[in-house]
Amino acid sequence: MQPRRQQPVTLADRGMAASLCALFVSATLAVLLVGFFCVFRGFGAQMILRIHLVHAWSACVGAATLLGFVTGSEPLPDLLAHFWGTAKPRRLELTLGLWAAVAVVAVVAELASR
Repeated sequence: MQPRRQQPVTLADRGMAASLCALFVSATLAVLLVGFFCVFRGFGAQMILRIHLVHAWSACVGAATLLGFVTGSEPLPDLLAHFWGTAKPRRLELTLGLWAAVAVVAVVAELASR
C-alpha cells in the first residue's frame, strides 16, 4: 500500500482555518472573561476596566488568526484541542506553551497600548 499523498494547502483552506481559529479563540476568551467576572465579582470588573482589554483581546485573536493561516486546516483541530486541554493523548507542555503564548501576546499588547 502506498502512502497517501498530501494535497497542497490552498489559499481558501488557509482562509477558512484562520477564520475558524479566530472564532474559536474569541469564544474561549469570552468564556474566560465571564468566568473572571464570576470569580472576582466587583473587583474583577474594576481590574478589567483598568487594563486595555480590547488591545489584548485583539492581539490574541490576531495572533490566533495568523497561526490558523500559517498552519492551515490540517493541524488546527489538534492545536485547538491542546489549547482547551481536551487532546488525547495530552501533552501538557504544548497546552502550557499555547496559553503562555496567549499571555505573552496580551502583556505585549497591554504594554504597547500605554
